[in-house]
Amino acid sequence: IDCQSNTYLTYTIFSSIYLVLYVFGMIVLVCYRGLYHNAQTGKLFLPSSSAYHQYSFFFQGYRHSAYFWESVVMMRKLIIVALSVLASSGLQLVWSGIIVMLSLFANVLHVPYASSFINRLENIALSALYTSVVLGFHFLLTNSDHAWSTVLLILINGGTALFLFGCCLIYLCFGSAFFH
Repeated sequence: IDCQSNTYLTYTIFSSIYLVLYVFGMIVLVCYRGLYHNAQTGKLFLPSSSAYHQYSFFFQGYRHSAYFWESVVMMRKLIIVALSVLASSGLQLVWSGIIVMLSLFANVLHVPYASSFINRLENIALSALYTSVVLGFHFLLTNSDHAWSTVLLILINGGTALFLFGCCLIYLCFGSAFFH
C-alpha cells in the first residue's frame, strides 16, 4: 500500500482507534478494576484472596505503594511501539525521547521496585535508551561521518548488555540476596 494513498490513511485511522480503545483501554481497565479496586478493598495484598492469585504477577517485585507500576511500564512500551508504527522517523525520535525521559523521571521519583538494585538497573537501562534516542537524532539530522556515533552507540548498548549479563551471572551464582 502506498503510504500517501487514501487506503493507507483509512487503515491508519482504524488502527489508531483500535489501539486507543482496545489496547490502551484494556490496560486502564485491568489497572482500575483489577488492581486499584482490589487494593482499595484490601484484597490485593492478602495471599488468601483470589485477587492476590489473579493479579499477583502485576505487582510482585514492586513496593506496595507502587502496585500499579507494571501498567505504567506496559503503557510506556505500548506508546513507543505505537509511535514506531504510526509516526514519521523524526516524530518517533521526538516522542520516544520525551516518553523515555518522563519514564526515567518517574522511576527516580517513585522508586517503584522493592529492590533498590532493580531500581538502579531500570534507571541505567532508561538512560541508555535515552542516549540511543539522542544518537538517533544525530543520525537523522546530520549527513556527516557517523563512525564515532556508531562506535558510541555500540559502546553504550554493549556496555548495558554486558552489565545486565553480569547481573544475571551474579544472580545465578549468589542468588537474590546479593541484590537487596
